[in-house]
Amino acid sequence: MSLHASAAAAGGATNSDVSEQIPGLIAQFSRLSGIFVPELQPADIETLLAGQSIVTASGESGPDDGGETMGLLGLQLVDAPRLLVWLTMLGGGGRSDGRLTSVRLSSMTAGSYTRYQHVNLPWPIRDRHWVIYCDKNLELAQASGGAIWEHRWSLHESGEQLLRTAFEDSRIPGLDIRTLDNSIYLPANRGTWAVFDLGENKTLILAYYDSDLGGRLPAALVRSFTKRQLRKYLEASGSLAGHILDHYDGTSPIHDGFGLPISREDAIAVARTWGKP
Repeated sequence: MSLHASAAAAGGATNSDVSEQIPGLIAQFSRLSGIFVPELQPADIETLLAGQSIVTASGESGPDDGGETMGLLGLQLVDAPRLLVWLTMLGGGGRSDGRLTSVRLSSMTAGSYTRYQHVNLPWPIRDRHWVIYCDKNLELAQASGGAIWEHRWSLHESGEQLLRTAFEDSRIPGLDIRTLDNSIYLPANRGTWAVFDLGENKTLILAYYDSDLGGRLPAALVRSFTKRQLRKYLEASGSLAGHILDHYDGTSPIHDGFGLPISREDAIAVARTWGKP
């Protein structure tokens, strides 16, 4: 069996199986990730089983040095293999956005890296940009027996200096120094994409964002917009996973929750097992 085959590929996962697995896995994630996730109620489980997303304020964030962080937690159950969902989230399949510039600045071991991102916002709102450090929660993958993979990020502590150096070295195409200087650097930005393997073709997605956009944007308006965008993406994740092989060739491999590179061949094998090569 492939390294990346579903842990429960020998048998399908029923709704009863899924509803029994979710609370324990969520509790384990909450203990080991550093992100508190409230206990799900039976009605929440029913919402997920019905294919609907749960998006709510995380309850962890608040004013910080005069700004306001925006903590959001999202959950979605999709009928797609965990590996393909993971590739979709980290590979960007189906999530192109002409306003976003995203450049990897450096790569380290086990799938960790630094990335610069710049979002072009409509006038008169000033553009935002940031540098984040991304890695995989290897301890969580190990402790969960591989059932939970977590990709997490936070602002790089030396991000603004890394950004300036990268620009001087011409590693950020399409942006001039004036654009950089006129953009607001985010005061806070951390988050997580986590995927839970619930059996053959059943994956629970957990998304967590906690950011401060800076400036004087109305917090309620920003939160409302971000919740709508997150819900829209979560509810499309299952169908997007069916098209990830259109985008992923494995030449710049995405790493799994253990920090191991995922080959295109592994992705194709899982897609064929799913019946959607």
